[in-house]
Amino acid sequence: MNLVRLALTWLAVLMIGLLLGRSETVERVDLQLYDSQLQLLRDSDHRPEGAPVALVGIDERTVESITPPMALWHAELGELILAMSQAGARIVGVDLILPDRSFNDFLQRDHDRSLLTGMLAARRAGMPVIFGRTVNESGQLLPMFPKFVAIMGQDGFGMVNQFQESDGVVRQFYHDRFQEVTGLHTLAGQMARKTDITDRSGWIDFSVGPDIGYTSLIDVLEWFRDGDSERLQRAFAGKAVFVGGVLPFVDRHFQPVVLANWENPPNPYAPGVLLHMQVYRALSADRMLDPVPAWVDALLLGLAAALVFLGNRPLLAAMVLLLYSAAVVAGSTALFVQGWRLGIAPVLMTALLGWLVRAALDAWSNIREKQRMRDAFGGYVSPQILKEIMAGSISPELGGESRRICLLFADICGFTTLSETNDAEHVLGLLNRYFDRVTPAIHEYGGTLDKYMGDGIMAFFGAPQEMDRPGHAAFQAACKMHEGLAELNRELVAEGHAPLQIGVGLGLGNAIVGHVGAQSRFEYSAIGDAVNVAARIEGLTRPLDCRIALTESVAEQLDETERRELIAFGMQQIKGHAPVEVYGWGLNDQSVSTPQTAVEAS
Repeated sequence: MNLVRLALTWLAVLMIGLLLGRSETVERVDLQLYDSQLQLLRDSDHRPEGAPVALVGIDERTVESITPPMALWHAELGELILAMSQAGARIVGVDLILPDRSFNDFLQRDHDRSLLTGMLAARRAGMPVIFGRTVNESGQLLPMFPKFVAIMGQDGFGMVNQFQESDGVVRQFYHDRFQEVTGLHTLAGQMARKTDITDRSGWIDFSVGPDIGYTSLIDVLEWFRDGDSERLQRAFAGKAVFVGGVLPFVDRHFQPVVLANWENPPNPYAPGVLLHMQVYRALSADRMLDPVPAWVDALLLGLAAALVFLGNRPLLAAMVLLLYSAAVVAGSTALFVQGWRLGIAPVLMTALLGWLVRAALDAWSNIREKQRMRDAFGGYVSPQILKEIMAGSISPELGGESRRICLLFADICGFTTLSETNDAEHVLGLLNRYFDRVTPAIHEYGGTLDKYMGDGIMAFFGAPQEMDRPGHAAFQAACKMHEGLAELNRELVAEGHAPLQIGVGLGLGNAIVGHVGAQSRFEYSAIGDAVNVAARIEGLTRPLDCRIALTESVAEQLDETERRELIAFGMQQIKGHAPVEVYGWGLNDQSVSTPQTAVEAS
């Protein structure tokens, strides 16, 4: 292929690669590869730690121990905040939504007092407390009891909604996703801001920090009620404490890696509060991954598509494909460690596409080249030889190998007289018409046409492709040749010309088959005693007055019905050779064109 076509092909592959990168299937594959990188780094010894965190879990034991519904746990939440203040927690984030009204009027007076007291105590102690808020189906912020909002202030709340990828897994964090509508940051983002950690968007690095365990809320309340400050401090001092549900089927989200250490077997469908914790840890470790610059993606895709330039080198192209893919995966992992996220699936798919396109182009080019060679040389060599040449099965060196083959010689009876009584142009045209009718029969039965010798034909069966019964194939071809001759004779008679008569001789034996000639000019031919015998056998068709003469070894390879059609002529003397057993088929005074017709005529 010329350079312009290759450049256009490269551009087409690049454009397809860009489109593939936006397809849902490739995107999901890329996300799975990203998850594998996360797990690989999480299992390594170089995992970032992030800020210390702790989880107070609302589990089944807590729900069973506290009688009122969860929406009425104001007293318990107030005690929890006081306990965290006493423990010296750095900050508290509550993944719970407070009600939009007070229940004092129909539950008990001062029902909200304990929660409000805890909020005020936390503020006096300088321990930030962030409560969760959410939006309704139309995206509007759900209302909350005004007293809670007044005490906590606008910066005491954070949005708890999660963003899922196309496969339902949470992998990215958007710190300002709800700001325009609600004016609020996310729960984890607001906690980061309150603890002097930069809040920004990115791909969440789930490799940060160890696996997460939890302390049951009911245990924390019991420690506080028992005045066990030492235990509280040991569990929560200096940590960012998250409070949320760890119930089996409530507020669960798919995560790319398993963070919880209490579930067996590990469950990626994890409590939502773990996502807030992981975002906070990733922000504290500055491990929000940024996508690589667009020019890096474009460069890698361009290099991947450049595999179309590695033509007619299948092994080299395959090696380059494997090495490039390995380099992209390794480079992506290295970039991951440095805080960059590279989508590798589009690059790998583009590289594979470039390799496949070039392989397809080479295959198509080879097919066209072979067809061109067939068109150019099909008239010069036998299809059997051309097929082996195209397959690279025939050695180009001079010499050959011993094969058991059946030789076929055919000659036009009275050709010398025909040549003397007709002009050369007429004779040449007649020969070409004759060869057109009889040569296909040789090819049809797998024979190799050796050469045309004036009006004579030399062919053999069993080389270059071996045959179980080359004598049988040669006999069938000889019969088919007579059928073609019969059709030609009907045309000649209609044109006012005399019909032709041929004799075919068949001989079976070992011969050397291969390239014969000089280094500059040679042909694929057969040499040996079997060749001489077959040529002499053809000469017996005239004195024996038969259409086909064949040796006993050929007759032995025929079917039983075919052998019954043969005429035994006994031992016949041939020039320069010991007598051979000869059989004939089709006497010349019979109008026959097939073996069955010969039987009926006889």
